[in-house]
Amino acid sequence: QEARPPVTSVTWKKGQEVFSVTTDSKYTGGTVKTPSLTIGSVLKTDAGEYTCQLGNEVGHGTASVTLEVWSPAKLEFPHLVNIHRSPTFDDTDFNMTCTVSGSGDPMVEWQKNGESVDTDDFTVTKVQVTSGQYMYGQTEAKTNTLIWKVTKRVKYFTCNNITHFDGHYTCAVSTQTAGATTRDESKAFIVRVQYEARWSSGPTLTAAAPNDTSREIVCSVCANPQPTFLWTFKNQSLRKGIQVVGNKIILDHVTRDDFGAYQCMASNNINGQNRMAVFELSLVESGPARKPLGFTILSNHTSVTLTLQWRPGFDSGHPPQTFTLQYRASTEVTLRTWRDMFSHKTDGVTRYQATVTGLRPQTEYVFSLYAENSRPPAQGPNRSDTVSQTGSTTASPNIVINEVELTEDHMTVRWQYNEQSTRTKRSTSPSVSVVIYYQRDGGEEARYPPEGSVAAEKREVVIKGMFDVKATYKVWLKIYEGGLTVSFQQTKPLDTGVEIGRYALSFCSLPET
Repeated sequence: QEARPPVTSVTWKKGQEVFSVTTDSKYTGGTVKTPSLTIGSVLKTDAGEYTCQLGNEVGHGTASVTLEVWSPAKLEFPHLVNIHRSPTFDDTDFNMTCTVSGSGDPMVEWQKNGESVDTDDFTVTKVQVTSGQYMYGQTEAKTNTLIWKVTKRVKYFTCNNITHFDGHYTCAVSTQTAGATTRDESKAFIVRVQYEARWSSGPTLTAAAPNDTSREIVCSVCANPQPTFLWTFKNQSLRKGIQVVGNKIILDHVTRDDFGAYQCMASNNINGQNRMAVFELSLVESGPARKPLGFTILSNHTSVTLTLQWRPGFDSGHPPQTFTLQYRASTEVTLRTWRDMFSHKTDGVTRYQATVTGLRPQTEYVFSLYAENSRPPAQGPNRSDTVSQTGSTTASPNIVINEVELTEDHMTVRWQYNEQSTRTKRSTSPSVSVVIYYQRDGGEEARYPPEGSVAAEKREVVIKGMFDVKATYKVWLKIYEGGLTVSFQQTKPLDTGVEIGRYALSFCSLPET
């Protein structure tokens, strides 16, 4: 600053505190002729109002400036090394917390194996402020916590879903500081869930014939940490000659005395506690197929279909198995065979399904099922015992066209639909939909909608287009239950060509397709 007489002194204050400007202090600066202030190693506590007071022989003058100290986003934890976490699958309180310091409001993003965490699996808390000593002289920081919803995910424990939460978790924090975006990413929480031994997907029955040279029995379990195994036979020590190799035993020469129940005891240590699970596996003599398991009729009945489901029984050492499904109306004697079936695997369990079509509405049917394995005829029979089920189809959908309005630019079709007629106490209501067909005399058949169908409960459609109000149109419906076409008979059919207003309706029975 220019002054007459010249400036002879410069004093710096922060608030009311006067501090010295020297070459070896935190504060350094210019000369009397060019006063300035340099603050070394800026901390959050250096923020505030700074006043420069200049003096000469006449008096003093002051000028002030406010310093705001902004610090970038910085992960305080975990920031040096990866953190290994090993919760137990039944720990409902397990969580991970990252701590960040820095100015501004942080945006926190949690990732698992490089992808955003699934909110169906985790709850993310709001950012909370905590006190302490942090980077850049910060006296407070922000925390964000990830809490797992383990009880929802592993309500039904399987070896597949228990490892669902295993992985590398990181939290990334970004803030706006002084007009610029800063970002920092944590080290990883490496999560590996601990759990006691549970059965995997292997068989619990093993078949052998007397005098077989070798047979293995495997204890198929999953566990973390890895378990150790102890084997017994009928709760007694194994006989000499049986080899124990980890989770399996090997019988070098099978005798009839070896048939029976073997106990596999799998133990591991979780948080200092020994956990042991016992599994029973049996060695049985080979023979015909065992009967199918869980034979049931599913609840998605329609008026013309019933769907059945079952699990394969034991193949008695002669895979593969085939299944024969037969059925008849309860009032009939003759059995018919249904051969269209498929298998699928869910949670390691194989199930078969067959949807029997072409049935009569409101009719009770008896179903029987048996299995056959590949046992050679010379060794004896291969067919299992038969299992049976009884189920009934629903009533036909009660749908009747009751009105059609025709103009030059649209056709409106309305129908009655008694939804309750398709329900029974033993079934859920199948989805019922319709496709509207119409045809002008001598013209081509058309449908609405062009693709798909219309829910029957809608009870009305408006078909836009160009129509001749003086012509005769035939209108009919094709009905679908659960995606299957069913035959349809109008309850009060009108004769073809009977005029109603300036158009005509014709209703017909549609062949089953």
